[in-house]
Amino acid sequence: MNFSGFLINARNLQIAGFAFLYVAGLVINANALFPYLDEINYSDAIVYLGAGKDLFDYGAFWPYPRGPGIAFIYAVIYAFMPDSVFWLLLADISGRLIAYTVFFVSSALVGRELAHRNLAPALLMVGLLTALPFFIILLRNPSYWTFTSFVSLTLWVALNYARTQKLLPLIAAAAGSSICLMIRPDVIFATSALIGMMLVTRPWRSWRMGVVVLMMGVIPAISVGGYVYYYGQKTGVYLFGGGHKLYDTFASSHMVLFDEKEIAGLHDFEIAAKSRAESARVFGTAKENNYSVFRAVVRNPSVFADIVWHNTVKYSLPNLRRIFGLRVIVDGKRVVDNRLKYFAFVVLFFAALGLIELFRRREWLLLMILAVWPADLGLYLITIGFPDYFPFHFMIVLLLMAVGIWTGVGRLRQPSLLALWGLVLAGVVALDWNAGGRIIGMAIGGAALLVLAALFRHKIEEYRAASVSVLVAGLIIFNLPTTFRAPWHITPKDAGFLGQATFLRQHYPPHTATFAQPGTAVVSAKMWWMHPWADLANIKSRQDFLAKMKLVGMPLILIDPVMRDYNLYQSNSSIQKYAKHYYRTGYEFGDGGYAVLIPKKGLKTLVIPLKR
Repeated sequence: MNFSGFLINARNLQIAGFAFLYVAGLVINANALFPYLDEINYSDAIVYLGAGKDLFDYGAFWPYPRGPGIAFIYAVIYAFMPDSVFWLLLADISGRLIAYTVFFVSSALVGRELAHRNLAPALLMVGLLTALPFFIILLRNPSYWTFTSFVSLTLWVALNYARTQKLLPLIAAAAGSSICLMIRPDVIFATSALIGMMLVTRPWRSWRMGVVVLMMGVIPAISVGGYVYYYGQKTGVYLFGGGHKLYDTFASSHMVLFDEKEIAGLHDFEIAAKSRAESARVFGTAKENNYSVFRAVVRNPSVFADIVWHNTVKYSLPNLRRIFGLRVIVDGKRVVDNRLKYFAFVVLFFAALGLIELFRRREWLLLMILAVWPADLGLYLITIGFPDYFPFHFMIVLLLMAVGIWTGVGRLRQPSLLALWGLVLAGVVALDWNAGGRIIGMAIGGAALLVLAALFRHKIEEYRAASVSVLVAGLIIFNLPTTFRAPWHITPKDAGFLGQATFLRQHYPPHTATFAQPGTAVVSAKMWWMHPWADLANIKSRQDFLAKMKLVGMPLILIDPVMRDYNLYQSNSSIQKYAKHYYRTGYEFGDGGYAVLIPKKGLKTLVIPLKR
């Protein structure tokens, strides 16, 4: 069978299909692709967006362990942004649209590799991306979507190299691995990519292996080493590794053993601190172990085994089930969009069919790449895995699903496989049954498709493309968001942040010391800012408060609902108690919900002298 087209063998219709699915994906995922200002992730996204601005405006480079590649990407985006308080929102939207476009292109290119191997049509990969946008959860954190974008593109060039054995895709894979290292200093993925490219190199000759190692090992090393050297020459500080990050992650993983009552009402950073303290009690302190995870585990292997078990059962498996189920994010927040919990079993079923088909066809090169590519996820399975980590390799899931669906539909003429499809459908419907939910649509649509397949199973090969098209269309309809909204509407929260930003731009230079949580308004005003720091929790009097503020230059203080709700390090409590003695209100919006506090007469905010 020729897979150059999905519905019929016509290139122009294939292009039209790609274009339609791209636009459909934009519309369907508009809630996530076009966030409101207050939905921008203030823990990560605002920091990365600000880093891009500072790199472009001031040449402020990040140290390598922080992932400077993200700052470079946002510096390019920032160059095209208007000089207004809306730049932050527009830059975040631009990043999300770039992410969606890269994922779309990657799925099409990976799909072409499947088509070259007669495993599935390219358009099927793109259709699954549209129907099951697992990538949505990545959009809130630039570190995640940038890394996953280049991981996906590098997967495509690896598949291309496995098929063609040409030098160009090998060079492209080395470049992709280098960029991934600049975005997230993840040596495990770089090692996986190196091993994967070695495994698929044919014929096995020492000189060919040498070329692969040279490209996949030396080029990333030169890229990273060159940046570390350049940063060191500029700052006098040469930073390569993440310090003790691995040990800190290990110590924080102790939280999986906490009972929910123990951590009720605690913020994430408080839970992490409690976890590290308990880890020190059980495994010894970090200094006692010389920051070696291995030494810590040897001290108490039974507790470590308990952590791995709890992390896998309590966190990793439920997170995998949730992330690879139906969409779980509405309007950029972690809100469940429907009550289905077990749709991931359908995803698992199709992926398993695809994996079996690859073994049946002896696609050993493809299987070797798929086996080593997501090795970095193993670290999260044995330490602690945040939900957002698991979609890093969602392209592999879509690949296996595409092969499984295309193959599975073609073999529905077999009564046993038809019965298996029906059993999976019935099981998911039974587990997720709710009288008013969309599971009813899945039950009716799935049953109708299986009945038609049973009636025409002897002609299923003839109607395979049409059947797969209907199945994917059904998944798209079934997985539509429950709500759509106007993407450029200014919410009351947005108005509060934009009002603060406008006041700052009109009255203060960009390098004025400013204290805020989050930094939404400050970065929108293109200003530098400081985040609440741990020592603020030690403030006991107005004199303590004044001393802490003077220490950082009597900064402007921004008040907003986020600062009040989170009260990080008791910062809001201290401001409410003591700021009135030394600050006055310079700007106020929404009955005081949003305000800018400025020092009273006799106290002056530091303006940081900067040289570009």
